[in-house]
Amino acid sequence: MLFASTSDDQTQVVRQLVSASESHAFHIVHAGSGREVQQLCATGGCAALILDCTLADTDNETLLGRLRATGVVAPALLLTSGCDQSSGTGCDTSGDERLPRLEAFAGNTLVRALVAMLQRHQLSTELSAARDEAAHARATLAALAHALATPLGVVMGMTQLVLANGYGLDASGRACLEDVALGGARARELLDALAPVNAHLHAISPVDRGARPAQLTRLESARNIVLIADDDAATRRLISTTLASDLYSVLQAADGEEAWRLIRKHHPAVAILDWQMPVYSGLELTDVIKSDPQVWGMTVIMLTGRTAPADRAAGAQARADLYLTKPFSSEELLRAVEQALGIVH
Repeated sequence: MLFASTSDDQTQVVRQLVSASESHAFHIVHAGSGREVQQLCATGGCAALILDCTLADTDNETLLGRLRATGVVAPALLLTSGCDQSSGTGCDTSGDERLPRLEAFAGNTLVRALVAMLQRHQLSTELSAARDEAAHARATLAALAHALATPLGVVMGMTQLVLANGYGLDASGRACLEDVALGGARARELLDALAPVNAHLHAISPVDRGARPAQLTRLESARNIVLIADDDAATRRLISTTLASDLYSVLQAADGEEAWRLIRKHHPAVAILDWQMPVYSGLELTDVIKSDPQVWGMTVIMLTGRTAPADRAAGAQARADLYLTKPFSSEELLRAVEQALGIVH
């Protein structure tokens, strides 16, 4: 416990007061100036500070500010004079306390104030540590959910495709695959619980179907071109197989650079872009697409395992038209593409 005061007599009084405490043992180290306080704090830690307003080389607030700036986190009890506007028992938002000098040296007031301050400081430290642990746990869970979203989406999607098309499955094989589908659905529920959303498909900005440059008339064709850009080959294969029909012509790209080259060459009606992929991320590519008059009329579907509100806001700012989160079902994907192309059943 560091006591800062110009009065040796006052220091002796403080030592006597704290030594009379039966429940708490305090060791008092004396400093006669603000400079000495800083030196002592720099050379060794202390559990708490008692700063007297009688210091000649500085005032309490200035000294405390200097200490905090140098990383001293020990709680401080500021003894104030009767005319000090900050007089009065109480603690500020930092956890430090103020106590009038006349009250401090009466009875066991000083000891009670020190004990209360130390208890508050300990509780505050524990709460801060708990918040940090909770934040770390949330970040770890979010990263895990994002990492699992892509492979789980592939498992679910491929399972649905095989079940829908048969591919020569016998009854036993179909039953096994249905169990896989149920397991995938349960895993998806668990991921949703980590980052709950209202629905997996969200329109995040209106698609402007107004006047467009003449170059964009090439988007209107008998076979609608859909671009898939994702660095995961299994996801590209899943989406391509899901869309395989006479209605769509599907292009594939493994990174943002290849996607942009195909967009400039073929002018697809729809681009399904993974958020995290090499060269250009889906977010960066979306912003480029929506800023280019040659292709800005195409619909961009952002495909990602990122479900946080801040991520959705970033997608909206980049002007993505739809936001589809992994893992997704075949029905969700088809609905998103049909919505983008204006296909009505």
